[in-house]
Amino acid sequence: MFNETLKGKKRKPGNDHPGTLESKNDLAVLYKEQAHYDEAERLLLEALEGRRLKLGDNHPHTLESWQNLIGLYEA
Repeated sequence: MFNETLKGKKRKPGNDHPGTLESKNDLAVLYKEQAHYDEAERLLLEALEGRRLKLGDNHPHTLESWQNLIGLYEA
């Protein structure tokens, strides 16, 4: 379901929309829990970079992406 949501959001409203970035982050967290670390890392890095550009370095969602990436690396 996360994959389908992400596919739809990439089409509209677009790949760099905050909602799409949220979906990437959510799917990455699921992948981490399933030990699909490569896929999780790819999506978390995309979400982090997009959030940094769109929302800024100190926005709570950007910080959430940093925390999730750190959690992935700890796993």
